[in-house]
Amino acid sequence: MAVWNTLIELYLSLSADYAKDKQDLAKSMQSKALYVLKSPFEFDSTHALLVCSTKQFTEGLVLLWEKLGMYEDILRFFMDKENELTASNSQTPTGEVRPSAEVSRYLQRYGESDPNLYPLVLRFLTSTPELLQRHTSDLTGILEHIEEGKIMPPLAVVQVLSRNKVASVGLVKPWLLRRISESKNEIDSDRRLIDSYRSETAAKLKDIAELSDPDAPKMFHTSQCSAGDGPLELPVVHFMCKHSYHQRCLGEHETECPICARQHSVIRQLRRDNERLAQQHDVFLAEVEENGFSAIATAFSQGILNVPRDEGVAL
Repeated sequence: MAVWNTLIELYLSLSADYAKDKQDLAKSMQSKALYVLKSPFEFDSTHALLVCSTKQFTEGLVLLWEKLGMYEDILRFFMDKENELTASNSQTPTGEVRPSAEVSRYLQRYGESDPNLYPLVLRFLTSTPELLQRHTSDLTGILEHIEEGKIMPPLAVVQVLSRNKVASVGLVKPWLLRRISESKNEIDSDRRLIDSYRSETAAKLKDIAELSDPDAPKMFHTSQCSAGDGPLELPVVHFMCKHSYHQRCLGEHETECPICARQHSVIRQLRRDNERLAQQHDVFLAEVEENGFSAIATAFSQGILNVPRDEGVAL
C-alpha cells in the first residue's frame, strides 16, 4: 500500500513541477496518477484525496469521491469553484467547462443514486440571478425529472426555490400547475376508491348481519345447480352464500361451497402470511426505515398490526 501511495504522490508532484514549462510531461504524469487511482491496486484513499487536493488534481478528486460514493462532495466542490469565480469576477479558462455546468452534468449522473442532490442543486442554481439566467434550461430539465420520478413534492420545490428570492413564480408556474393538477386527479381517484370500498364494506356487513340472525328466514331462489348440472332436483344442498347443488354433485364429506372454497383458501393463506410477517420484526423495521409511512399504512391495511401477540413478547 505504501508503494502505491508514494507513486501517486510522486506522479502528482512531478506534474506540478512540469506545469509551467513542460505541460505535455505534466499531463503525462497526471495520466499515470489517474491510471493508478482507477486500478484495483491497494492504496490509502484518504491519503490519495489529500494529495490530489494539495496538488489541485481535480480529475483525481472526482474519481476518488465517486469510488467512495461521496457524490455530494463532488457537487459541492464545483459549487465552491463557481462561487470563487464569481467572487473574483474571473472567467473560465479557455477550453475548460464552467464549474456550474459541471454541477448540472454530475447531477444527471448521480441523481438517480442520491435523490437528495436535487434540492441541493436547485438551491445552487437559484442562488444568484446570473446563475439562474445561465442555467434556466437546466433548471427546467431538473424540474421535469423531479416530476417524472416524483422525487420531491411541489411544496418542497417551492420552498427551496423561494429561499434565495431569485426564482420567480412565472419560472415554475407551468410545472407547478401541472403537478397540482396531477395531485388533484390522484386525490379524486383515491376518493372514488374509498367510496367504492365503503359501499362494498357496507354491503358485506349487511350480508353478515343477515346470515348471523337465526330468526331471519333465508330464501333460496336458485333453480339451477351451481355446478352446472342442469335444473335442481331433490335432494338439494343450499349454502348460505346463495349457491345450491345437487347432493350428488358434492363430495361425500364436502361441507363447504366448492365455488367459494377457492376464494376462502386464498383469504386463509393471506391471513397465515400476515401472521408470519407479524413475527418478522426485523423485516418490518427495515421497511419502516426505508419508507415509514408506506410501511405502516400497508401493515394496517393487511391487519399485521392487529395480529395477537404472545404474552411476554415486547414490541
